Amino acid sequence: MAVFTGEQHRFHAAPCADNSYLKGLIVPDVTVEMDRNSLFDPSEGYYSEGCLIRCDTRVVIVTVKQERFSGGGYDYLTIADGLSNCTEGLEVGFRNWSVVLGAGIEKRILLEVTQQTK
Repeated sequence: MAVFTGEQHRFHAAPCADNSYLKGLIVPDVTVEMDRNSLFDPSEGYYSEGCLIRCDTRVVIVTVKQERFSGGGYDYLTIADGLSNCTEGLEVGFRNWSVVLGAGIEKRILLEVTQQTK
């Protein structure tokens, strides 16, 4: 799956295996950094596309629902798996996060996401 991060179709997801119509840039070895100051409780339901949620053994990104006539809602696309297990039923969300390449003085921010509190 690919997630669109540009202004057009922001946080929509689409299958990308064996396609010839999607254009974009694939950057290997990136890291996702979450801003602890943007923590929220996803069980309260006040989140939107582009937020990250840490649950069970995964980190997921909230994307716009794919079904054409879904009537809204969200899909949850796993971006990291195999992490230590969260306490059952507990989740934490992040409104602000970055995709970075490198570390220390070599660190470059490729994408910054900042979500407004609802």
